[in-house]
Amino acid sequence: MDRSKRKLETEVSDLKEQLNEHRLQVEELQLQLGKREEELTQALMKIDEEGAGKAQSQKALRELESQLAEVRF
Repeated sequence: MDRSKRKLETEVSDLKEQLNEHRLQVEELQLQLGKREEELTQALMKIDEEGAGKAQSQKALRELESQLAEVRF
């Protein structure tokens, strides 16, 4: 009886240790996910900014082309 009880206590202790290790792994993965999400957000913002800059450049180019066409006539 005592032997079975000790065996079960050891198994419970091992399982608790494994659970704690898994919790730590989950926390670490959540931190990594948060960092990746932040990196993604920054990359998307940069893409948006570059897209807006491109649109402004294209608009300015069209305006200059229009002015050049007026000067030619």
